Amino acid sequence: MYSTGGLAARAALFLTACTLLALAVLLPGAPFAGKTAPAQFVRELALFGAVFLLSALFCRWDRERLPAARPGDGLLLGGGTGVLLAGGVLLIFWTGGMMSFRSQLAGLDGLWLWLLALACRAARVALLCCGYLFTLLEKRFGPAAAALGSAALHLLLCTGFWEDGWTAAANGLAVGLLLGLLRLRSGGLSAPAAADFLWTFAAGFVFNGLPLDGYPHLTTVRFEGPVLLSGGESGMNGSLVTLGVALLCCGVLTGGMAHVKMRLYRRGKRPNGGESP
Repeated sequence: MYSTGGLAARAALFLTACTLLALAVLLPGAPFAGKTAPAQFVRELALFGAVFLLSALFCRWDRERLPAARPGDGLLLGGGTGVLLAGGVLLIFWTGGMMSFRSQLAGLDGLWLWLLALACRAARVALLCCGYLFTLLEKRFGPAAAALGSAALHLLLCTGFWEDGWTAAANGLAVGLLLGLLRLRSGGLSAPAAADFLWTFAAGFVFNGLPLDGYPHLTTVRFEGPVLLSGGESGMNGSLVTLGVALLCCGVLTGGMAHVKMRLYRRGKRPNGGESP
């Protein structure tokens, strides 16, 4: 069992190493520093590879394992959650008259490379929020602390959330908490990665409602109505609608986990695989 000080030291060392590698990849003079689809894909792939390598090294150092589960189950759960989150927010925005199209691209060069880059980005976010550090927090303080740690890390990673005000910060925490709950529910990283991909694809890539540095937008949308609901210039990123739908998804997942645990106890088994007394 790690002490609190030892865990904090490991977390600080891991995040520092990740930051230094990210700076090496993202510096203006670094290779593939252009704004094209191939350059963005190579950058995202390099960042994901660096985080994965560091996570594997730190796990080996602590004799831990990166979380692994059946990818099919995780993709289904994460994809469904991502559709619920993105679809719910977009539906409320559309039916509430809080968004209107200003322009739309006829086409985008290298669309599949942009999507692959976005997938690498989602995998990196899931690995950072729900990987090595999540495992340490869960073992030291329990699943609730690990989920809260995931929320805090997501807020730090997506800087646009806390730069745009308290509503954007609250949304960053809520989405990060949702990723952590998906990690707990599925036992792997594919679920949070799938949910993050669908959310950023729909709200950030298709519409310009999320900050996605280096990525184009397929459409340009104007957000209208009360600022707390429409988000104003921040769009979905700063809207209470996003916060409400994200918390609703968290509630659904929490209720689902409680239901699974209850069924296991009724069958005479503990959630961790042991027998109930």
